[in-house]
Amino acid sequence: RTASGTATFAASSSTGVQRGIENIQLLGTGTTDNSTALAIDLLLDFTGRAAGTLSFDAATMFNSTGNRAGTLRVYGTTDGVNFSELTGTDLPFVATNNVAKSASISGISLPAGFTGSATARLRFYYHNGTGGSSGSRPKLSIDNIAVTSTPQALAISANPASISIPPGTSTTLNVTASGVGALSYQWYQGTAPDTS
Repeated sequence: RTASGTATFAASSSTGVQRGIENIQLLGTGTTDNSTALAIDLLLDFTGRAAGTLSFDAATMFNSTGNRAGTLRVYGTTDGVNFSELTGTDLPFVATNNVAKSASISGISLPAGFTGSATARLRFYYHNGTGGSSGSRPKLSIDNIAVTSTPQALAISANPASISIPPGTSTTLNVTASGVGALSYQWYQGTAPDTS
């Protein structure tokens, strides 16, 4: 749940999602722990694509004085309602104001449900976490976001059954397949490319 509006970029000292020079900056303020949360979504269209991995960089950015903390999590969804946290996206540090920390998160597997989905979404979710005793919360920057995918492969789930028929009679052969785009089939008598 977000507690701060993120429809527009916030000013550099305000709670919200801020536009950095070459990164996105997140700031959840407030002296009470776990009281302010905000998010920015990355919308993805995997139509005809198999979802691969997520990588990104994150770093603490100093924000005035103090030693309070903030926390980042990454969630995924295909319906914009039900979100699941992506395993492995936890930062290896708590973002503490005025303590320099950074990390590169790489090769995180995207949810299987993203494959073929036109409505996949990653949510970078920041909240003013537990820790520290005074002053400001840190900003957290995210940068170098990379998402991979590959063409969705053709999958044949049922091949035609072998059958012998007398000359001059007919039969029907069926195949069940799924994949990307228009699918077509080529039947051969004998071994391909023998078309006799």
